[in-house]
Amino acid sequence: MTLARWLTKRGDPNAAFVALERAQRAAPDDPRPLAELARQAFDAENFLLALEYLERAREVAPQSLDVSCEYGRLLSRIARHEDAFSVLEDAHLQNPDAIRPLLLLGWARYRAGQSQRAVSDFDAVLERQPTSIEAHYGRARALIDAGDMSDAKRWLYRTIALSPGHAGALRELANLKDLAPGDTQFGGLISAIEDDTSPPQRRAVLHMAAGASCHNVKAYADAFDHYRNGNLLKDVVFDIRSYAGHIDALIAGFDRHHFERTKGWGNPSEVPVFILGMPRSGTSLVEQILASHSHVHGSGEREEMLQLADQLSEQLNDSRPYPACVEGLSSSSSKDIAEQFLGALKRAAPHAARITDKMPGNFHHVGLIATLFPNAKIIHCRRDPRDTCLSIFFGDFVGSHPYSYDLTNLGRYHRQYERLMAHWHEVLPGRILDVSYEDLVDQQEDGSRRMVAFCDLDWEARCLEFHKTSRNVKTRSNAQVRQPIYRSSIERWRPYEAHLEPLFAALSAPAEVSR
Repeated sequence: MTLARWLTKRGDPNAAFVALERAQRAAPDDPRPLAELARQAFDAENFLLALEYLERAREVAPQSLDVSCEYGRLLSRIARHEDAFSVLEDAHLQNPDAIRPLLLLGWARYRAGQSQRAVSDFDAVLERQPTSIEAHYGRARALIDAGDMSDAKRWLYRTIALSPGHAGALRELANLKDLAPGDTQFGGLISAIEDDTSPPQRRAVLHMAAGASCHNVKAYADAFDHYRNGNLLKDVVFDIRSYAGHIDALIAGFDRHHFERTKGWGNPSEVPVFILGMPRSGTSLVEQILASHSHVHGSGEREEMLQLADQLSEQLNDSRPYPACVEGLSSSSSKDIAEQFLGALKRAAPHAARITDKMPGNFHHVGLIATLFPNAKIIHCRRDPRDTCLSIFFGDFVGSHPYSYDLTNLGRYHRQYERLMAHWHEVLPGRILDVSYEDLVDQQEDGSRRMVAFCDLDWEARCLEFHKTSRNVKTRSNAQVRQPIYRSSIERWRPYEAHLEPLFAALSAPAEVSR
C-alpha cells in the first residue's frame, strides 16, 4: 500500500492499481486495500467497479468508518441518495466525534438538491472545525443552488481566505461574474496556474475560471487561450468511430419494428416529462419555466435513466449489452422496470401532476423512454450548434464528457446527436416537442404556452416569471435561470470566430458511421 501511494503521487495510477490488488491478495481480511482500490476506481469514474470493491470491503469490515464514508460518497455520486443518507447518518451516529461522515452527508444532501439541509450539515462541521475549507466551499455551493448568490459570494471569499488559489471557489466567483483581471484573487489564480507542481486537473479548473473572468470583461483572445489550455490539460481521448457505432446500435435497436412489437408496454403514467438535448442547449431554462407551474415539480438532472441503460442487460439477465439486450424486454418486465423508475421519480413530489427530468444526455435513450412510458412527454431543446458547442467547450463539466475538450470532437459529436434525433422523430412521429432556445428568447410567452399545452396543463402566467421561482437548481446555469430572459447568450460564438474553424469544419461534415 505504501508502494501504491508512492506510485499514485508519481502519476502512475495503473501501477498503483496493480500494487493495491497485490496488497488485497496478501491481506484479504484487511478492508484498506479494497477501500483504496475503490477510491482509484471512483477517481477514474468506474463507479460499478468502485461499488464492487466497497461492497466486498463492507463484508470484511462492516464497522469500518473509512469504508462507510467511501461507500456513502459513492452512493451519493451514483444518485442513490436515500441509501447514501442512511449509510452516512449511521456512520455519524456510530462515530459522533468524526468530522468526515458529517461533511460527506452535507455533500450528499447538496447532490440530492436538499440545499438547506446541506447548509445545516456544513454548519455542524464548522461548529467543530471552524477552519474546514471543504465545509466553507460546500456551504457556498449549496447557497448558489438555493439562489442566495450574495451570501454564497461571501462564503466563496471566506474559502479563498482559508485556501488562496482554491480552484472551485475561484471558478464559482468567475461564473457569478465577481472575478475579473486585476482583482487580487485573479493574481493568485494566475500564480496557481503557473505552478507546475499543481495537479493538472486543478490547473484545468483554474484556467476555466480565468477564461470566464476574461470573457466577462470582453478580453476574448485571453479568454479563449485560457479555455483552450484548460481543456488541453484534461488529456482525454474521444473515439468518434466507437461513438458512431453506439449511435448505429441505438438506431438499429429502436427501429419501427421495435415500437410495433412493444406497443402498449410499460407504464401509462403521464407524470414524467423528459427534457433533453445537447448540454447547454436551454434545458435548465425550459425546466425552470415548467417548474414555475403549480402542477409541475422540477427534479433537475436525474441519473436513473442513464443507470437503467447501463444495467439493463444485467436486470434482464441478458448477455448482450445495451441496446441489443432490449430484444429481451417483455411486456411484464417493461412494466416492472417502469414502475421502479416512476417510484424513484415520484419520491420527492408524490402528488405532482408532472415531474421533469432534465438530464440532457437522455437524448440517447428516447427509445427506451418511449418504450417504458408511452404517455410521457419528451421535450427536445435545440440551440445554434456553434453556441452550443462553444458553451460546452467553455463549460468545465463534471463527469464523463470526453468529446467536450476538443473543438473537432465537439462538432463530430454534435453531428451524431443530430443523426440520432432525426431517427427519433422518424420512428416516434408527434411524440417529441422541439423547443428552439433562440425562439424561446424572442417569443417567451408563445414558447412557454406551447410547452405547457404540450404537457396537457392549463396555462399559468407565473410561468413567465420563472426567475422568481424558489427551487434548487443544480447545473452550470443555476445563476442564469434566476434572471429574466436575456439575449446575451445568442451568437456568443461571434467574438471567437477566428478560433473556431475546426468546429465549423466538423459541424459541416457528414456524420461519421462506424461501418
